[in-house]
Amino acid sequence: MFRCGRHNGSGGPHIAHSKPGSVIRDGDWKLLRFDEDGREELYNLKDDIGKSSYLAERMPARAAQIRAQLHTILNEMVQLTENAPLDRETD
Repeated sequence: MFRCGRHNGSGGPHIAHSKPGSVIRDGDWKLLRFDEDGREELYNLKDDIGKSSYLAERMPARAAQIRAQLHTILNEMVQLTENAPLDRETD
């Protein structure tokens, strides 16, 4: 099971005090992607709850796997948004 979300930089629960980005969690793994520079951070929360060890460079295959999940979900969100009817008030 995994969760995915977008963050708008407002200091919300996923990427506090940062620029807009996305986050996905897959079990013990958490991948953060920052829109501004494309930077990614991968963590194993079971082994590193304080998120002090960046694993994306040391574990590129795991980062790529979770990144693919993130891209799939974000693309689905875009499609849903593009196909959603607009709520407009009529005068």
